[in-house]
Amino acid sequence: MLTENQGHFSGVTFSHDDSKLAYFGNMRQYGDATHKELYIADLQNQTNSCLTEGLDVPVGDYAISDYQEITAGKPVWTKDDHLYFQVSTMGDVRLYFASLDGMIFPASPEMEHVVGYDVSQEGEFAILAISTMTQPGELYRLQITTGEYEVLTSFNEDYVESTQLREGQPTITSGSIESVHSWLIKPIGMQEGEKYPLIVKVHDGAHGMFANTFYHELQLLAAQGYGVLYVNPSGSHGYSQEFAKIGRDVAYKDTMNAVAEVVETIEWVDENQLAVIGDSYGGLLTKLLFLYRKKPDRFTSEKTEQLALKLESMEKDTKFVRFLETSMNDSYVYKPSHRIERLEQIISWVKKYV
Repeated sequence: MLTENQGHFSGVTFSHDDSKLAYFGNMRQYGDATHKELYIADLQNQTNSCLTEGLDVPVGDYAISDYQEITAGKPVWTKDDHLYFQVSTMGDVRLYFASLDGMIFPASPEMEHVVGYDVSQEGEFAILAISTMTQPGELYRLQITTGEYEVLTSFNEDYVESTQLREGQPTITSGSIESVHSWLIKPIGMQEGEKYPLIVKVHDGAHGMFANTFYHELQLLAAQGYGVLYVNPSGSHGYSQEFAKIGRDVAYKDTMNAVAEVVETIEWVDENQLAVIGDSYGGLLTKLLFLYRKKPDRFTSEKTEQLALKLESMEKDTKFVRFLETSMNDSYVYKPSHRIERLEQIISWVKKYV
């Protein structure tokens, strides 16, 4: 037995000479909030060690998007017993390098989502599937020694060139325990001096991570004339272990604080036209947030506990949409008709109430 009874482990790969195993996992000290680590089992010496013990961010891909589906990656060995793997950090999912003597550093740039990867046996180059905020995804050849990129595909070229897409501007707001990372997308077609509604998007999965990746729903809302704020509150992965293990009640406070700071500092935000939307876990947190209209009701971080949404107000217009013969998440990743229907429902609700 290579691992203890407790914990969760996956992605096992042999080194080129079959003398070692690399795998991902953790001991679930904090349940789903526990950072995933990279382990090495030396089969000849019968030792087992954690290679990323000093890396206070999670190994793997925790980016949330309605376009990219998270897949379970595996560590990739080179002939020299070097390793490559994904790391989620500050909204990026980057390719990382590690040597068996403990050297670890990023091998791909910031502001990207490495969705998939493989590395040549000599470790000279990598083939990466990459998404950014304004690029749904293409394949690239990364020359690891120089950092030079070569674009290999153009699957989404026509869409990107014919569509107005907006980068989310990263912001840092005060959190209940640690600073909170978020992004703000300006409405497409906005005019100087005009006010615009703001939609607050809450991510599904308590321990997921909004990221520097393509998110079609957010671009669609911006194209409809709405600003979009999306926040990685306490509990989100991609930051420290201390940040990830914080309880869900703090996520509510962090999101409210972020909204308050944006309303106070961004001139184009219409404080009388704010709404919050979310799916799955984000839907649960949405019930705690609210649409507020009057300036005297604005809040500071110390007062967020007093501003919970009155749930009975939701009973005035509640609609359930069911996609037959599909699971809960298939509106994202299954039939295109389900994706279209879901987005149409969101846009029609926003237009009706905001």
